Amino acid sequence: MSINIDHLSFGYGDNLIFDQLSLSLPDTGFVVILGPSGSGKTTFLSLLSGLLKPQKGSITGTDTRQSSIVFQSPLLLDYLTVEENISLPLLLQGMKKKETSSLIKPVLERLELTSLKDQYPYHLSGGEQVRVSIARGLIKGGKTLILDEPTGQLDEKNSTVIYQILKDLSKDHLILLVTHDETSGIRLADYLFRLEHKSLVCLKKGEENQYTKPVLPTPDKGKFTIDNAIYLNSRYLIHKKVRTILSTLFLAFNMMLIYLGLNLNSHMDESMNSLLKEYYACEVTNVSMKEEVASSGKLHLTKNSIPNEEVMSLLDIKDPYYCLNYFLPTYQEISLHDKVVDVSFYPVIKEDSKRLAYGHTLTRLEDIIVNDSFLEEVKLDRKQAIGKKIAIHHQALLYSKQLESSDSISLDITFQIVGVSKEKKAFNKPCIYYSYQYCSDYLKSHYLENISEELGIDTTAFDLLNNPSYDEDDFKANGILCYQKDISHLKENAKRFFKDRVSISSQALDVKESTKDIISSLLKVLTLFLILNTICSLMLEFLAVYSLYADNIRLFALIKTFTRNKRNTIKSALGLQLIFLFLILSSSLALSLLSSYLINTILNALQYPSFLSLLDINSFLFVILISFFCSFFGSLLPLRKIKDKDINQELEGED
Repeated sequence: MSINIDHLSFGYGDNLIFDQLSLSLPDTGFVVILGPSGSGKTTFLSLLSGLLKPQKGSITGTDTRQSSIVFQSPLLLDYLTVEENISLPLLLQGMKKKETSSLIKPVLERLELTSLKDQYPYHLSGGEQVRVSIARGLIKGGKTLILDEPTGQLDEKNSTVIYQILKDLSKDHLILLVTHDETSGIRLADYLFRLEHKSLVCLKKGEENQYTKPVLPTPDKGKFTIDNAIYLNSRYLIHKKVRTILSTLFLAFNMMLIYLGLNLNSHMDESMNSLLKEYYACEVTNVSMKEEVASSGKLHLTKNSIPNEEVMSLLDIKDPYYCLNYFLPTYQEISLHDKVVDVSFYPVIKEDSKRLAYGHTLTRLEDIIVNDSFLEEVKLDRKQAIGKKIAIHHQALLYSKQLESSDSISLDITFQIVGVSKEKKAFNKPCIYYSYQYCSDYLKSHYLENISEELGIDTTAFDLLNNPSYDEDDFKANGILCYQKDISHLKENAKRFFKDRVSISSQALDVKESTKDIISSLLKVLTLFLILNTICSLMLEFLAVYSLYADNIRLFALIKTFTRNKRNTIKSALGLQLIFLFLILSSSLALSLLSSYLINTILNALQYPSFLSLLDINSFLFVILISFFCSFFGSLLPLRKIKDKDINQELEGED
């Protein structure tokens, strides 16, 4: 005997379906079980196929683990062709798609499905769908085929065809059929049973068939592989391409935002330094010491002074230049081209002609270089600006605690624009650059009458600047200037050695720090946004995948039917995860590269620095990690929402 049932008992709660049922079934033949709805027919078949476990007793036999069950609904996957639907049990056993053809061909021929092998289920009639479902059960390779009212939704003509097919199959298979069609059951059955009083009553018992050798080849049994899980899920996602594309794009867009945020944070310093190196006088740095003059509670009054030798030595400043801001203030209001503009004057110690966009370098005291921000304010283009004159008048009073006399020195210069710097207008202000050397020579050539008379020697303003005796006086309070290639390093050293006692400032540093403060504040907000964005990405993938699982619950039902292994359901979910991971990462990479390129192009057009690297590997590696996290949990967590009752309902034919 093929199957032996020994004292089997099973029920749902207090409702006992079978009580001490014992039965033996042959190797081959057509076994029909009759019974009204609710009598336990489907439960009995689920026990035989292994979908349910006996509460008491046992089911043994040589073929119980390899039996195939065909439910009332064909349970075909509408995104697979007839041939692919039939090959599903083989794929779930780990067989490669290309290896299934030789096994499927005889089954197709036997059930007359060869001409329909490339059709999809929705193109088939009800009878054809049932035949495909039977073929899928046969391809598993077992000798027992269990059917739960396969003709319940068919008309009499199609039912007759199906019954005849099953009768023919019973010559080399055990066909176990549950039906309410008593006429056909009685006429075709080799063995006939009726479910009554929690047991099976034998109504007809025929002789065992002598044809016990299966005609169909038996495939090698293996395990469901990730490759096949990816294949089945890819076929499903192609069928659901609109939802897949939209979900992927939404998730990829979220990953792109994370990438851009990380990219901006990584390359902000580099971009700012690149921007500031274009400033015409970016290496000129002001160094001064802060001294406390008075304090009251938390209020402190400080003043700037010339740095001492210790400061100069530790900061490695070897060639100091005296600051001229007292004579030519940094911030002034000038008039040009009927425009009044607030500008910043900066001295140029060493010129770099590569930073000049138009015109020529400074060759005399009256020559000045302007930037594009200045030209924008006065509404001039570069060509129009060359030769324009700017009159400057500033009067400075020179006095000292050590001197009784004082002098007034007037700086009356008519500057002329001779060049325009390459500076971008981003984060910039109107600037005028003048020659430190020529301005120093100008101060050296103007003698101070009253102070010269008091000291008894011809004295210029520059002589007073160069004399350490006057370091405490106001006209030297602005500190000194130095020429440094790496001003950021100079400031770091000053902070490390002297904390807040030494001030390091320059045009470039001031712009960098103010801009960094703004961007840092934005990045804090952006960081919070990215965290929320990641949570939203996880929720979005959860919802997207859950909806796909819910629509594809039939696959889970078939996995349960053909493999009896819940881990294969997890493998199917992992297959979907890997597909989503690939789609998200490839889409994220494409969107990230495209958005980085477009943003940089727009920034360059607006004369802003390129804050983003086209491909930032570290940022993208982090995106890969986040994507994997979202895909992993977004694929497995929804699986917990798929309950056994939902799968069982699908198996019961609620199509």
